[in-house]
Amino acid sequence: MVPELPASRRQRLMLSIMALEQWLEKRSLTKQELQKLLFLHSENTGEQNYSFVPLTRGCHSFTAAKDMELLADKEWIKLDSENISLKPSLNLKNLLMDSKTADLKEWFNKNKLRDEKLIAYTYRYYPYYAINSIMTGDLINEELLTQRNLDNIKNSDPRNGKKNHVIFTIGYEGISIEEYLNKLIMNDVALVCDVRRNPISRKYGFSKTKFSQFLNELSIGYKHFPALGIDSEYRKSLNSPVDYKKLFQQYSQNLPSHYESIREIASLSEEHKRIAITCFEAQAEFCHRHCLSDFLEKKLKPTASFEMEHI
Repeated sequence: MVPELPASRRQRLMLSIMALEQWLEKRSLTKQELQKLLFLHSENTGEQNYSFVPLTRGCHSFTAAKDMELLADKEWIKLDSENISLKPSLNLKNLLMDSKTADLKEWFNKNKLRDEKLIAYTYRYYPYYAINSIMTGDLINEELLTQRNLDNIKNSDPRNGKKNHVIFTIGYEGISIEEYLNKLIMNDVALVCDVRRNPISRKYGFSKTKFSQFLNELSIGYKHFPALGIDSEYRKSLNSPVDYKKLFQQYSQNLPSHYESIREIASLSEEHKRIAITCFEAQAEFCHRHCLSDFLEKKLKPTASFEMEHI
């Protein structure tokens, strides 16, 4: 039985690029090649199906990697350690009859680089995504990058020169895990302090295990402070700004009883210089993290020099 195609637009794009490779080039892609092609498609067309972060091999989407695993589970594709290919049972004709296939084929025919040449191309034209790369030395040796390219990569690193002591607060509402991580990189955050009571999320990448793993892959530390969270039962009846105000007043009044956790955050900020207090809500004023940041400023400012910033 031929499996139905996924309803997800981004997953159909992934399958279509793989199908074009197998149909026109008579070969399968590696997972790294597919990541780079998905990245270039977003950059070239403006269609933000996936967002990306600068990982050890350049631009990488955790969400795309998850989609690859989901498609493998659905038996649309076959995965091994490096390669990815369509299952023979998948109907390529049906997949490539989509109304956008002509535009995709035109784009595909302009992007024929593969292997290290494809990686080097993304490094040259999108140097930010190479700032954490472990491949630049090999690409230099293969004469696929120049010293000027390396200088551009170094100059594209937003972490350069950020030495001042800052405690940030950040929420992940309305953004992908990759967009969230890029905010941390842009602000040179060294450690994330998670102040959710229960660090579980239906939003991909933000439950504790995956969240801490992705942070670690970008050399960003993680520490959970469950005592500083608010139990979900107290949020059920929040229907107006007045409700939020009452909740946050009560939370602020109780903060002195959690001074040990707060003192630990202060100590970690002294050690790492640039940390981020994180929770869900996009706007700090609708999240208890603003009460925590206010408390830190009031209690610690007299003895410590730091800035507080909501991002």
